Amino acid sequence: MNDAGTACERLAGNARRFAAFTGLIEVDPLDRFFLIVGAPGSGKTEFISRCTDQEMGPSERLPSCTDSINVFNYKWHGRRIHLIDTPGFNDPNRSDIETLKVLSTYLGASYANEVRIDGILMLQSIKSDNTGTTNRHNIDMVKAICGFTGYRNFGIATTMWPRESGRNDDRQTWNQCVFLRNREAEIIQKYYGDLQQDGAFSCRFNETGTWNPYEQKAHAQNIMSQLIELSDGYKPEALQFPREFIHERRILAKTSVGTYVGIQLYKSMKAYEAHMAEVTAEMEKAAENEDAENLAELTEVRDEIEGYLSQVHQDQAILKGTFEDFHGDEQMEWKEKMDVLETDFREEIDRKETELLELEDMVRGMRKEAERKYRLDRQKKEEAMDKVEDYQEAIESSREEMAQSRGAYKQFRSAKTEIFNKLESEEGGVCTIM
Repeated sequence: MNDAGTACERLAGNARRFAAFTGLIEVDPLDRFFLIVGAPGSGKTEFISRCTDQEMGPSERLPSCTDSINVFNYKWHGRRIHLIDTPGFNDPNRSDIETLKVLSTYLGASYANEVRIDGILMLQSIKSDNTGTTNRHNIDMVKAICGFTGYRNFGIATTMWPRESGRNDDRQTWNQCVFLRNREAEIIQKYYGDLQQDGAFSCRFNETGTWNPYEQKAHAQNIMSQLIELSDGYKPEALQFPREFIHERRILAKTSVGTYVGIQLYKSMKAYEAHMAEVTAEMEKAAENEDAENLAELTEVRDEIEGYLSQVHQDQAILKGTFEDFHGDEQMEWKEKMDVLETDFREEIDRKETELLELEDMVRGMRKEAERKYRLDRQKKEEAMDKVEDYQEAIESSREEMAQSRGAYKQFRSAKTEIFNKLESEEGGVCTIM
């Protein structure tokens, strides 16, 4: 299938998976939904790709969910298992408040439409330097979102094991294995010990570091099978964050995780303001001393602090938002992008159809010219017709691609229409989700 057809087909599938997660379409009661969480760089993309056999390139992401939340799935003993790829906190490209806004929109949609999260897998890079305060912050954020009294359906998987870590056939490799396993034990105990005491389990993804995709897939699905089996035996509580946001109708700042982030935000604001006061005082001295070079440097620092404070004020404004505020903005953006994508795909298909018609006209002309020019020279006529046949094969291939593209476009249109009709039918109610 050509690029346009493939993109249409993938988007149609992604839209339906996303609709299943947010409760816009019905799912089988035996289906399961699991959040995959972790700091940026913890290996979420690789884990989900290996587990589902679905590469997570930009063309496979639902447009409004790029860099936010994406849904993938696979079949397990006849059941559909959905993995929800969530954005991580401490992302240098986005503030925690913006990440929380995304989570509140989609977890809130899922909760409002009675789609429950059956378990959570948190990924932790074994090689990461992201420890200390940063690591604790990530874990505290996840715990505030969950708010469980028990964590039986919560897994912690260490990732990024080096290729040789599964071998013990030489002293150097053995020492590396010992070092990494000791490091793992230290990380798990220091940062996840309380979760384990409340029922969470730990495991290793691709501990041997194999590059074999089939072995990686088996490792990932073995981990998920533990969560699936646990979810069959024990239905977890609803996530605290969407329950507070939807059922209790709190503003973001009044939720448990919003309160936690708000405190951090207030501390950051006070620190920036104190730094600004110091810089302002130094700028006044530099101006009195006519120290132009120092004044220029301090002006750059002041401008940088003003940028940070501006982001803090934007984040504080977001904390005042409700589910309806966030959901309405995201739904409108999602619809607009889906409309743009449909237009782009339609134009691409039209362009290819025009090219095909032009090629067909050219071949007809070549055939007529060969008939006219070489009607008395059989050998040259056959040679000319051979060239025509080469073009004819290209036409047949293009026709097949066009048929596939039209079919994929029809799938995309059907998925879009189904979801939009659902949204419009529920407009004004709690379940107006996407």
